[in-house]
Amino acid sequence: MRLTRGGPIDGRIATHFIDPSFKDKGFTQAGGYSFNPFPSKGFAGDVAMAKSYMRKAGYPNGMYTGPQLTQVADNTPPGSNTAEVVAADLAKIGIKIKTISVTHATMYTRFCNVPKNEPNVCPNVGWLPDFHEPQAILDVTFNGKNITAVNNSNWPLLNVPSLNKAMDKAERIIDPKARFAAWGKIDDQVTRTASAIPWIWEQYPTLFSSRVTPSPELWNSGGPDVTFMAVK
Repeated sequence: MRLTRGGPIDGRIATHFIDPSFKDKGFTQAGGYSFNPFPSKGFAGDVAMAKSYMRKAGYPNGMYTGPQLTQVADNTPPGSNTAEVVAADLAKIGIKIKTISVTHATMYTRFCNVPKNEPNVCPNVGWLPDFHEPQAILDVTFNGKNITAVNNSNWPLLNVPSLNKAMDKAERIIDPKARFAAWGKIDDQVTRTASAIPWIWEQYPTLFSSRVTPSPELWNSGGPDVTFMAVK
């Protein structure tokens, strides 16, 4: 999966949703680098483990036997390459995937952000927080109250009453230490639902010429903000 994005230079394999840049503002509280509820050697995946969960889900031989599923994916690399890996991996546990390829914008506006049109799998969606509060990572994307008919970013349509209640409570915590602890616990709980699969904490490596004054966008993981850049 990471190779489709460029390899190790593009980021670290993610094991939960609050990323390392949050440090002690939720990342540490969620377990940091040590929290990995679905471990596999070298982060290569574990088909045997996947089959064990399939058996718990009611498939005696660990292989899916239901109807074909659908994913809507980008029609150009790197997104299209990522979608190919997803389909190949799901096939290992019997899940046959039909891929519908569209532009990146169409993937969001017509399919993945519209619950009535949403496919079973959206392999190319991603999320960046607008500011460094763990709520900005988890609330819009996993709180059931934030599922909307259009522009929906709760892609798994997760609507678990106990999680919704925990997030609603965490939203109102003023004390930073207590707030970060609450969201760290929520990150743990959301990850264990496996309703969404975190797979890379992207670094967005950016090269700047020595002839310019760089201006990275703090909200966009350091991407270049050309409106504020200048030639030296």
